[in-house]
Amino acid sequence: MTSSSSAILGTQAEKLINWMRDNPIDEFSRLESQFLLISLLSFIHAPHDLRYLVSALNGLREALFELDNRLNDYNVGVLESRGIDLSKLKQVVVHLCSHQEDLVREIGSGILLFDEASNETPQHPIRGSFNCYHIYATFINSHESQNIDIRQDYSALQGYLFLAHSLLIVQCTSLQSYLLLPSKRDPSKRSIYSGLNAARVVRKYSEIEYDCRDILDVTNIKSLIKSMEKVGNIESDDKRQLARYLKKGFELNFIHQRQHKGKNKDKYRTSRTKKYSLIDGFVLYPSGQLHQKQILDDSSAIIISSFGGVASRKSELVDLGLDPAENQGGEELLLIDNTDKKSGKLFTRAQVRHITMSNQIFRNQWAQATVHELTQLMKTCGEQIRSSGVSDLRREVISMVMIMLWTGSTLEEVRKNFRWLNGAKKYRKRIIGYNFDQASKTGRWVITPHAPDLKKIPTRYQRSFCRVKDDYLELPDPFNIGRYVVRAFSTERLSDVDNYLFNRKILSYRKELSSFIKTIKSEHRLNESKISRYLLYKIASEGAGDIADSISITGRYHSLGQTLLHYASPSKEQLQGLYLDAIRDLVSKIYKEGYPCDMPKLISGETAGNSSVGSNLCPTVDAVKRLIAHLQLQISTTPEEDKNTSIIEYHNWYTLYTVLAIGYSTGYRAIVDPFPVDAEVDQDSGLAVISDKDGEDYYNSRVVWVPESVRKQITHYMAHRAKILPLIASRYPSIVLEAGNEKLSRMFLLEPDYKPSDIRPSTLSPLLGSHLPLPLNVNRRFLRTELRARGCPAEIVDAFMGHWSRGQEPWGQYSSLSIVDIVEELKVYIEAILVELKIEPIKSRFL
Repeated sequence: MTSSSSAILGTQAEKLINWMRDNPIDEFSRLESQFLLISLLSFIHAPHDLRYLVSALNGLREALFELDNRLNDYNVGVLESRGIDLSKLKQVVVHLCSHQEDLVREIGSGILLFDEASNETPQHPIRGSFNCYHIYATFINSHESQNIDIRQDYSALQGYLFLAHSLLIVQCTSLQSYLLLPSKRDPSKRSIYSGLNAARVVRKYSEIEYDCRDILDVTNIKSLIKSMEKVGNIESDDKRQLARYLKKGFELNFIHQRQHKGKNKDKYRTSRTKKYSLIDGFVLYPSGQLHQKQILDDSSAIIISSFGGVASRKSELVDLGLDPAENQGGEELLLIDNTDKKSGKLFTRAQVRHITMSNQIFRNQWAQATVHELTQLMKTCGEQIRSSGVSDLRREVISMVMIMLWTGSTLEEVRKNFRWLNGAKKYRKRIIGYNFDQASKTGRWVITPHAPDLKKIPTRYQRSFCRVKDDYLELPDPFNIGRYVVRAFSTERLSDVDNYLFNRKILSYRKELSSFIKTIKSEHRLNESKISRYLLYKIASEGAGDIADSISITGRYHSLGQTLLHYASPSKEQLQGLYLDAIRDLVSKIYKEGYPCDMPKLISGETAGNSSVGSNLCPTVDAVKRLIAHLQLQISTTPEEDKNTSIIEYHNWYTLYTVLAIGYSTGYRAIVDPFPVDAEVDQDSGLAVISDKDGEDYYNSRVVWVPESVRKQITHYMAHRAKILPLIASRYPSIVLEAGNEKLSRMFLLEPDYKPSDIRPSTLSPLLGSHLPLPLNVNRRFLRTELRARGCPAEIVDAFMGHWSRGQEPWGQYSSLSIVDIVEELKVYIEAILVELKIEPIKSRFL
């Protein structure tokens, strides 16, 4: 803020931006946090004096949460291409709301609203300034109805208004306008008049006698646009005025796209303006680059790596079934944001150590709640929930604390997604549910696990070859948390068909939670974060679980699980067992610590059937066995040597069989050449070095063990290859030899004229055909899922698969693994898998 012409100098907005610099958002650098804050203030056109900011932010947060449920991935992608990242903006809002007391001290009480407990009916706090702050004023309103559906739909309508205004801001001006111009000037010129009318309508429909569904269908953006297009002259004036403004914001983004299909749609996508994000002077492009954020003890790091290839190659790797994070190559760029002003951007060894320790989850041990602290928490919860002198709000908060602790959910998630199911079997898309048996006074959790973002949606035919995937995970509740909920709410509330119990404002719950924690009569370091994340880290760092299991059980995402989730399809029964092990251990320790109640019966897990959760496209054992049996049948018959078609067909089947034998025993990523066949395999030990996703520093190289049966198959293939080679060389000598040296890939397929072709999705798909019509690298999903299901330790599996983040390397300074340990442990599991699949060495019939 150095320009003398800047209108923001000396205002409350400048104080807030400076506060954000010293109190950045978790996982974001200080500069990016400020950049996002300025974007947010611009999009809602906040007055520079920030009057009643807290109320506006609370309303906006509700609106953003509703948009989460109503926008699909494509909608979100369109917004991001315009420079509107809803996920990041929501993090800004949550960050500001959670630091309300700090902001009041820093900026002043003017950011607070009038006393809501007052019996008087006050005027709207922005009354008299609607011409300037019509969008901002809208978020201060909330619907007065007791019907949760009406309130949520109203928040969704506010969210659509926010999107329209944000898109107009992006089209008409730059973010600097908010800093340079007086706040009374709305820079979105096209919205001056229609925006005023639209905001007036939205405020009007917050009154109890109105339902916004009477004017527009707010179910999702597709329904909204369809209902806007039906608005005509005979419609109410309110509906026409609101639709007119929304159309102005959406016409070049969502409405325009609906008019383009096929090639025209692609043309639109390539012609739109590209938007980039700026972090500490470096540009992050929406495609071709990956950036990961690491939160450290006193700083943060952003790791940027770029894709080392053309766009068509990137698309091909996605077709192979690889996690997009694995498609990166080349050198990494690390940006450090350190709170120590002396270090600036200097990258020190100490900071490298912080990154590696963070990824080992070491830093979370000191930040984790202790058993003593949890025992005191449980005691206080029990005492107060049974006390007749406790307010209804306090009872609700205690219930939320117990749900957070035993499901690993955040306060926001509990408030938004918790459902008292009353035996219901159909759930919404995202849920933290509880089914309570009134007779036995026991219950079970119903959780929506976090699923990876897959770029390809499998067809129904493809799914028939894969493990049955369930969208929900049922978990036992040995501590009977349902009893806390029953004490907190009336029978009438619990029987409500909508099942929404926690319907107060999140700010009210957060304040009451802070007050509740202060009543715990023991020295402790408990806070909201420690309570909510305890289960996630316990499962990830103790026992037989890993971070992918922990994310699946709690539904709570962690950046270290990104790639692991892509390849994990654990059974519900397996996850239920891990959850029970963690709960049994915690319950036992709490009671040994002196919890003054009868110890609950530690129940056993119930059989969850054959369904799984997590990633799609993990083939079943039977599907792979059928494919192997089919290939063995094809290569058991000697090809006719006088028929080229027969020889080529046989070679391709034999190549595919060898590719699968290697892939299902080593986890190799079939990128081009499926394996460095003979020279890199030690025939005595079976050890081989794989570098199938790497840069020049070979950071991702790993040692694998090649079973003896697979080594024999490789030997057989090389003999077969030597017999085929003269047939190729006689037709394409320049392909086989270059300067007298062989340059042909170790493994290859043949086209009808004997021309060699690489192992790629396009060349293997016809062979896989109806036998296993899945991406080539499903072997990696199969292996990770099977190895974990059979009890192979997580660190062994990750070392075998090449799944590690910085600091987690099996050869790194914090690793206690040795190659011998990895090999000896893997032998048992890999050999058992090969036996079950009936993969065995077969000599070529062409020899």
